[in-house]
Amino acid sequence: MKETTAQAMPPCFDRWCRRFDDLFTHKAQKREFRHYLGGLLVVCQGSFE
Repeated sequence: MKETTAQAMPPCFDRWCRRFDDLFTHKAQKREFRHYLGGLLVVCQGSFE
């Protein structure tokens, strides 16, 4: 799922995540933050269906 999470999200997801980029010092931290949030959204969306 990690490979498809970022691509499956709408452009507004990345724009929203960029608000937190200053909190992270490494690119990997920024990337994994997006993967983590994307995974949470997928799980939450599935529970509402």
